Amino acid sequence: MKYIFLALFLFLFGCAPKDKESHNPAPSSSLSKVSAEFLAYSIIARDDKLILVDISATGSMLPILDSSTIVVCEKYNGKALRLNDIVVYDRGDKLIIHRIKELRENSVFIVGDNNKFSDGWIDKKTIKYRVVALFFTNKE
Repeated sequence: MKYIFLALFLFLFGCAPKDKESHNPAPSSSLSKVSAEFLAYSIIARDDKLILVDISATGSMLPILDSSTIVVCEKYNGKALRLNDIVVYDRGDKLIIHRIKELRENSVFIVGDNNKFSDGWIDKKTIKYRVVALFFTNKE
């Protein structure tokens, strides 16, 4: 319910994806990165379980996420995950943000949207965050 305001704001103020650019097919909007970060921090300030996550320019989550996307996540607390949730998990040497494609009781099958190969099955205990909001920014 608390994210209805966010969805309404994005709809009213132009955060719908624009045409895809050939060199960067991730969605964009008229929001500057500073404005998007301000909105994200406004949401985070109301809930101590939320954090802002930076995206590296690996391209593994294109066409949805790129380094200009502002990502708001909630701390994963062991509650039910759903198919196609985007999660951040600890690979040991770094944090990875990818999508859940299959679920088991104690593990999930993870894939980057733009990767030819999957990350495979990972233990749910390695999941740190679940994505709850995305802010697409202008690419200029």
